[in-house]
Amino acid sequence: MSIPADYSPEEVELLIETPFAVGMAVMMAAESGLGALSELSALRRLILEPATPPAAGPLIRGLLDVLEARTRSDPKAGRALMNPFEGLPRAAMVPTALEKTAQALALLRRKATPAEVAAYGQWLLTIAEGVAQAAREGTVFGLGGRQVSEAEAAFLDRLAGLIRS
Repeated sequence: MSIPADYSPEEVELLIETPFAVGMAVMMAAESGLGALSELSALRRLILEPATPPAAGPLIRGLLDVLEARTRSDPKAGRALMNPFEGLPRAAMVPTALEKTAQALALLRRKATPAEVAAYGQWLLTIAEGVAQAAREGTVFGLGGRQVSEAEAAFLDRLAGLIRS
């Protein structure tokens, strides 16, 4: 089992930023209008309060502890970890999230156990799917629309492919 102390500060930042990047990329994949508030709420909850057992493991729990400590000691630094897209145009968010995911998984495959790699990947999928399902897309005054847009579904497929590879 690995813990954040087994990683460099830059590696820890990557492992913390990636779940936020994945969730935000889903949010930006399709216009949700007022549903963006539901998606943002789901993103925070799914990352900061992981309910599934794999996400409660020592590595992920340790990453969340590092995030909390950094946010407490330097709120600006904590916010920066939670917004990995600062200054990026919307069109760059999905490719950036997928690149961060590939980098994080490659890092974990080198330094963590297969169970930790699987748990981290499952955590990313849980976050992305939860955000995608948090609000209906394409509604008119709350009517109609789809639970998961085509753009969100395409991102979820690409994310799942990275995690399985």
